[in-house]
Amino acid sequence: MPWIAHSEPVKPMKESKHLLLIDLSGIFRAAWHSSADQELNAAASKTIDAVAAVSSGHEHVVCCLDSPPYARRLALLPAYKAHREAPSEALIDQFRRVKERLANGGDLLWRVEGEEADDVIASAVARARTEGWSVTIASSDKDLLLLVDDDAGVEVFSPLKRKSYRRADVIEQWGVPPESLLDALALQGDTSDNVPGVRGVGPKTAAGLIREFGTLDGALANVDKVKTPKLQENLFTFANAARLAREVIRLRSDLPVPWGQLTAPRAKPAPMEPEMQFEDAEISESEPENAAPPPEPRTVDAQTTALAVVAPDGGWNNALEPVSLGQAMRLANGLAQSKLYTRYPNAEAIWAVIIRGREMGLGALTALDSFHIIEGKPSPSAHLLIARCMSHPDCEYFQMISSSATEATYETRRRGQPHPTRLTYTIEQAREAGLMKPTSNWARRPDEMIRKTCGVQLGRIVYPETMLGLVSEEERS
Repeated sequence: MPWIAHSEPVKPMKESKHLLLIDLSGIFRAAWHSSADQELNAAASKTIDAVAAVSSGHEHVVCCLDSPPYARRLALLPAYKAHREAPSEALIDQFRRVKERLANGGDLLWRVEGEEADDVIASAVARARTEGWSVTIASSDKDLLLLVDDDAGVEVFSPLKRKSYRRADVIEQWGVPPESLLDALALQGDTSDNVPGVRGVGPKTAAGLIREFGTLDGALANVDKVKTPKLQENLFTFANAARLAREVIRLRSDLPVPWGQLTAPRAKPAPMEPEMQFEDAEISESEPENAAPPPEPRTVDAQTTALAVVAPDGGWNNALEPVSLGQAMRLANGLAQSKLYTRYPNAEAIWAVIIRGREMGLGALTALDSFHIIEGKPSPSAHLLIARCMSHPDCEYFQMISSSATEATYETRRRGQPHPTRLTYTIEQAREAGLMKPTSNWARRPDEMIRKTCGVQLGRIVYPETMLGLVSEEERS
């Protein structure tokens, strides 16, 4: 199913004492799988957008996370999720960025060591019921439909289907009410988690058995009353598998959740400058705790009141200014009026590049000198990306082996890998990629462009975490 970010906020079921629980791990996984052919930071951006969309208008919001390995379920079923590939470094890095962005924005992140987000959510729902709170769960995981309870005010909202589930909706889709769904899921198993059930039993058959016999145990105790001989045989043969599946799928509701955080005073991000009311900020408006006071900015003229100041001791946030979105906008306005950076169409583009560079640890002017706008997107120079690879803490060496007008070869070795990685990039590959345009640098200086592109693409293979969302101008020319 394609990724769909809910475009309207999810309305709380009650006006007060309402909690929104977001299955952050599940939402990120859906975004990741839907972004395979997109830029490397697309999953993180989609996740942040989805969280912002579903949480808009909610006072109490918690994002719940997985914390593998899942010891309890693995003890029951060692093959649990064993068929899934290990997460890539790029996936780990993007999810880290998501968590940092949300935490820096003041969002609550709840996790319990060794447990899954589903169990954290179930435990939070249990506590909410005792406290008299209603709950909306933002997740597309069918297991969480077990928690739906109209009387207690617990519903599930699926960001993928853009649909809210209450008791009647669960019955309509699964054929059984929420309190019977666990037994139905146990009968059919869950191939996505490598949980076996009864062979040949799908959702409709499982629901029919539960409706006829009441429970999983009732169905297994009355195998002789099942009309289909093959189904009788499978229920008898796979009875223990179904019982095991029920325990694996069952949600915990006794995990310790920091409930007091919901009502405790929390430090919120400082308000942004009036001219830049952006919600999704990478730069903190507040100083780090115990940080030295910042030096006074040096005023150059009325248009550039936020030019970078270099701290003499090299400290204070690494002397990278501007340190707020408002300062960055003032600087961008001044630079746009100065006509020094006419490669950027307006002050907003200058601002965006300053912020992008700030994420990478670059000063404002260095970032502007290192980026170009290609096809409407800020594209860093190949030299900047190669330098990032060379400065990676695990890079033992990164060097060009050969270069000509028709091909170039680079080699690098990453610490911990058994062998170095070598890559050759050719003029034929550039032509197939549509880069050999008559008026481009590729036509004028093919040897330089091949050399730069080869280095960037090797870096993307070996040091993907340095390249997230970055495509060099040479690759877009």
